[in-house]
Amino acid sequence: MTAVVYSVLALSFMTRILADLDDTSGRTKRTGASETVDGMPFVGIVLLFIGWAACREDPLGALGLSISSLARCPWRHMLAVWVVAFTANRAAQAYLFRSELRGLADSGTINPGGAYLALVGSSHVRSAVVGAAMTFSQTFIEEFFFRGLAVLAVVRALERPGISTQVAFAVSAGASSLAFGLVHFLPMKRASSGASPWLAWYALVMPSGLGVCFCMLNVMAGSLWPGWLVHWGLNYVGFMRSRTDRRWGRPKALSMAP
Repeated sequence: MTAVVYSVLALSFMTRILADLDDTSGRTKRTGASETVDGMPFVGIVLLFIGWAACREDPLGALGLSISSLARCPWRHMLAVWVVAFTANRAAQAYLFRSELRGLADSGTINPGGAYLALVGSSHVRSAVVGAAMTFSQTFIEEFFFRGLAVLAVVRALERPGISTQVAFAVSAGASSLAFGLVHFLPMKRASSGASPWLAWYALVMPSGLGVCFCMLNVMAGSLWPGWLVHWGLNYVGFMRSRTDRRWGRPKALSMAP
């Protein structure tokens, strides 16, 4: 029963494309920024084709992303991870790195890209609806790659010489989580040059730690659903808070995904 998931993903990709087409000319006029194209739908489609080739079957089914497998999700554990991550992130932004983040955002040195900038100037209702679709596909792509394809590839590679599945999974979970952290760390390290060095390290530790938690949740369910849903919930709530606070909207473009 992955047809429903494919349909929702297709709708999410289409929403991204339409939002990008609708906003490109307006964004260029408002900010003077050059026209850009949202490449997420293309990346998602390519990853799905790679998934079909790697799994030799429906990759969503192979990774437990059917509607029926939602019943196996450890919802209490997922809620606990979401609450802890959200609270830690809010504390870091509001207290530990408030001045640094405000300075970098005000100067346009960092912005979160994606749905944030595509929906600058949109009403709260439109932002809530379109932002949900856009963050849905964004987090799918990240989870499908880091917790799906990457983990699967490392596990298979380590199992060939006879390493146990448990050890192979532990290594793959650690490696993919570190890679996920580096994707956030490297842009922040570059952007925060001259600011507190702890900001860049936080951008490494927080995503890496969440990556490990997502892997553990996924094992509990035998599915990618738990990590994906928690990730989506964090990004969507973060997006809506930022849209309400109007924190973002400047054109300079070192992108930092939340």
